[in-house]
Amino acid sequence: MELTTTGLGPTGTRRKLDSWLVPALAVVALAIAGCGSSSSGNLSSITPPSATQTCDNANPQNCGEVLIGLTDADGDFMSYTVDVESLTLTSSDGKTVETLPNSTRIDFAQLVDLTEFLTVATVPPGVYVSGSISLDYTDAKVFVDVAGDAVQADIVDTNGDPMSTATLDIVLDNANRLVVTRGLPSLLTLDFDLDASHTVDATQSPPVATADLFIVAEIDPVDTKERRVRGPLLSVNLDASSYTVAIRPFLGMLSHDFGRAKVNTDSATTFEVNGEMFVGQDGLIALDTAGFGTPTVAFGTVNVPAREFNAEIVLAGSSVPWFDVDAVRGNVIARNGDVLSVKGATISRRIGDFYFQNVVTVLVGPNTSVTKVGDSAMDLDKDSISVGQRIVAIGNLSQDALTSDAILDASNGRVRMHVTHVAGSLNSFVPGQIEMTGRHIDRKRIGIFDWTGTGITPDNDVDPDAMEIASGNLSADNILPGTPILVFGFFKDFGTAPPDFEGRTLVDCASSRAKLGIGWMAPGTAAPFTMISTSSIVLDLSNPEIGERHHLKQCGVITDLLSLPASPSIEPAGGPGVYAIKQGNTISIHSDFGNFVNDLTLRLDGATFVRSMHAAGGYAADSNVFSARKLYVHLN
Repeated sequence: MELTTTGLGPTGTRRKLDSWLVPALAVVALAIAGCGSSSSGNLSSITPPSATQTCDNANPQNCGEVLIGLTDADGDFMSYTVDVESLTLTSSDGKTVETLPNSTRIDFAQLVDLTEFLTVATVPPGVYVSGSISLDYTDAKVFVDVAGDAVQADIVDTNGDPMSTATLDIVLDNANRLVVTRGLPSLLTLDFDLDASHTVDATQSPPVATADLFIVAEIDPVDTKERRVRGPLLSVNLDASSYTVAIRPFLGMLSHDFGRAKVNTDSATTFEVNGEMFVGQDGLIALDTAGFGTPTVAFGTVNVPAREFNAEIVLAGSSVPWFDVDAVRGNVIARNGDVLSVKGATISRRIGDFYFQNVVTVLVGPNTSVTKVGDSAMDLDKDSISVGQRIVAIGNLSQDALTSDAILDASNGRVRMHVTHVAGSLNSFVPGQIEMTGRHIDRKRIGIFDWTGTGITPDNDVDPDAMEIASGNLSADNILPGTPILVFGFFKDFGTAPPDFEGRTLVDCASSRAKLGIGWMAPGTAAPFTMISTSSIVLDLSNPEIGERHHLKQCGVITDLLSLPASPSIEPAGGPGVYAIKQGNTISIHSDFGNFVNDLTLRLDGATFVRSMHAAGGYAADSNVFSARKLYVHLN
């Protein structure tokens, strides 16, 4: 497949794609014609990537499968689009397997809150001890937040030269390697930590992001994130309440084969098929009726012991936002009558283009069909869409869509409201209601939102310093005022506040969403710690070589580490952990904190310097302890 790219200057990026359905059907239909059957359970014609002659479609008894997912830790990026050129695995006996059939273009900034299944690779059974990933930055499109606007940034390496290609070698933990057997798929998740991988200088024009990439591999998932599976429908098994798709993870690779995946459903799974809502078996029947080749997107969770994907939400047919329609995804930052301004917008066009744009105008009307993800209620209309809400709008895009005046007419189309994330700090709590100071909505600064018209009267318009959250059965009894929190849910109908927001999930960011980052001036420091042991690490915050980065982030609330009364003790959190050391282009991974410390201590020989450290986990202010689920160290 040939891909062409056209730059759009500071406002957007554009990429030419094949259309969704034709190539997908062509590849799958040819394969199934070759084997003479398309029935459920006989899908051997779909050939996942394989690099050996002894493990291929002709010898399936010799094969194992690896379900590989991609995710991202939060950073300063509104869009981060690069090409993944290669992803290999190396076994203990030295055999190397390429798991990608071709390069694929990925916007990692869209993977902060979920994990995308990239491929189901067919590989020889064995123990895999390492791997490598190669990225191509030749046509990278990266946008950062500058005073609330998305501005395209230049990406440079640590020498200040433009990034071209980068290859990282990843060495898995000796005690937790990837074991592939016949009959039971193995799981592998790659986490591209954008925050740990970059420093961003937004004072320059254009902004400059300096990259020193940090990508780790997780055998056992450390973060509980929603998972997404995308691809054309191959078959439906009504008796087993499941269906099978040919994986097409990203828009740039719609005609290449990334393997197949089984999606399990149950009586609570909600479906939207060609704009109609269904629940449970009725949705599966509607999907079966839609037929072979129907584009699908499923959101759900993985049963790790059983290696099964269980769908909570399924979209199919014309409800998939890139299937023969124009679509805009982003947050409503202002509303004037039936005119919505959507910020941080990803645009997908029916002719096969997709690109990122700062703001897009979306028109709605009485004939706009409105739905809410995970909710089968049918009494929604255009006035259900309020400021702040994250949406996908489907309609007709204006011809000037490549300019800053792009307009999507959804007055006879559809708008789907997605779960929205409001980050800030707790003001007060009484049963049924939370008041909070909002700081970010889906990682967009609260100050860019115009709340005019959101209230019953102008005096009742949403006040970001005192946002009223209908919390239902959610409890904040054990959360102190001033604590950073994150609320998942939906904004109330336009013109009906208060309450301002309907909360579905409440997260205490101090206990689970804290991030610590610190860097030292070049070339780094040989003495970063006042204490290091197999149970804890204490940073030396009086070190004069500390650079500009020394922060504690908790859902949009930033604390300067140097302002703390004492340096926090960094300790392992309970449960699975990922502790990694990057030296040169090799990342060594440990699942045990003690082994990680021993490895790090051996490397700090007086001639090796620490350049930066990043941690993710929870922070307890009263004990000044940072409980790390993940801890990454860069060495020079």
